[in-house]
Amino acid sequence: MVFRTRGKDKRQYTGSRGSWRNPHYFVQDSRVNASLRGPSINISHLTHPLSLCLIVTIDAGIEVLADQLGYSSSQIRRRFRQCFGMSPGAYRDKLRLEHAARLLVHTPQGIQEIARQSGYHNHSAFSRAFQRHYQCTPRLYRRIEQARQHESSDRSLQAFPVYLQHTGARDAVLTRLYQPSQALYTTAQWQQPPGIETLPERLSEATPIALLHDPLLASELPRVDIGVTVKPGEGNDLALPATFRRLQLPAQRCACLSLDDMTQLPMAVHYLVAKSLPAKGEYLNGEPPRLLKQTDRLELQVPLMDGKTRAN
Repeated sequence: MVFRTRGKDKRQYTGSRGSWRNPHYFVQDSRVNASLRGPSINISHLTHPLSLCLIVTIDAGIEVLADQLGYSSSQIRRRFRQCFGMSPGAYRDKLRLEHAARLLVHTPQGIQEIARQSGYHNHSAFSRAFQRHYQCTPRLYRRIEQARQHESSDRSLQAFPVYLQHTGARDAVLTRLYQPSQALYTTAQWQQPPGIETLPERLSEATPIALLHDPLLASELPRVDIGVTVKPGEGNDLALPATFRRLQLPAQRCACLSLDDMTQLPMAVHYLVAKSLPAKGEYLNGEPPRLLKQTDRLELQVPLMDGKTRAN
């Protein structure tokens, strides 16, 4: 299917779940972006969701995306619904609420601050949306899930040595798979993502990395980002395949532990959040854990809240 650009649809999304004027998340298709070389835009490949790439942002909305890709906003919404079975607004709201749920369970932050960090600037609107999605208030959800976590900490869990460290800033070249992180537990697929053979030769020895979006809390929108790490700025001049994108990973404090193989990942995550971090007085910051393939081991890095964030 070929769409020909004819002018921008300037209408904005104003559905019951919010506006696209300043959403917390939006969707960008890197393959389409790379294909913009003339007035004709071939988007037949968008029927396969593995060719899509979701990018998290706070500053851009669907109108910005339409301008970047040369589509009208109505074309983007229509194709998105065909691929995901829901509107971009509904998908964005699910991502927002899942992010809020992680912060409720794993941090001591107040509900109003969690709402703000999840893209809601109105506390009442956040509470209504959360209750509609999870069938309980944010406060009750936090109480139930933290009690469940406390119960699991009383059980005998396999212990893993956990150490805290500041990880340096780096860039990553990633593609997205729309499947649960658990699908990677017993395979080496994340070390050989689809299209990896098309990356520039100089990345062949780079460290494999996976960003796991759902090991800390079950997600209705399964996804995992896999690829390789590069030094900051090194990827700026790379000619990447259309299904890959560059992502900056900032320097930050992480709880780290080593794994012998992928089958240890669920046990390690469970031990980390149920026992190790509570004992150290540390909290997760809600960002996806990183899994890196080092020379002789796997290293799990889970981003932590800093002292300033906790004080707020």
